[in-house]
Amino acid sequence: LLPEPDYVFCAMGTNDSTVSSQDFIDAYMEWLGAVRQACPNTKIFCVTPPLGDGWHAADIRAIVTASNAGGDKNVYLIDTAPLESQFRAGSGATTLAYDGVHPSVYGQAMLGSLIAIESQKTLNTPDFNDDGTIDFSDFSEFASYWLTEIE
Repeated sequence: LLPEPDYVFCAMGTNDSTVSSQDFIDAYMEWLGAVRQACPNTKIFCVTPPLGDGWHAADIRAIVTASNAGGDKNVYLIDTAPLESQFRAGSGATTLAYDGVHPSVYGQAMLGSLIAIESQKTLNTPDFNDDGTIDFSDFSEFASYWLTEIE
C-alpha cells in the first residue's frame, strides 16, 4: 500500500457476539496478517470493544500478545476496559451509552479520548502539530485524519 500509513486503528468485535471465539481469532489474525503484508512498517492499534469479554475483548488482548510474542512489536492494544461499566447491553441507558450499547455523544468523546491518550502513550509523540505544547489542539490534529481518505 503506497503511501504506507503510519497508523491503522482497528475496532472489531462489537457486532460479533454470536461469532465463536476461535472463528473471531482466526478472522482477526487473517486480517492482521493482510494489513502487515500490505503495510510492513505501520503501527497497528487494536481496540477492544467497550462491551467487554462477551464481545471478544479477551480475544483481542490474546491476539495482540501473540503478535508481539511472534515478533511483531508494532501491534498495540488499546483496552477500553476502564469504560466497560458504562456499556451494559440490555441494561438500559448509561452516561456513556444512550441504550446501554451505542455510545452517546459524551460516550463517543470518552472513547475517542481514551483511544487518543493510549495511542499517544505508545507513540510518545503527542505534540502532533509540532508547536512545542501538548494540548487539545494536538488531539484535534490527530483526530482530523481519522475520517480522511487516502488518495
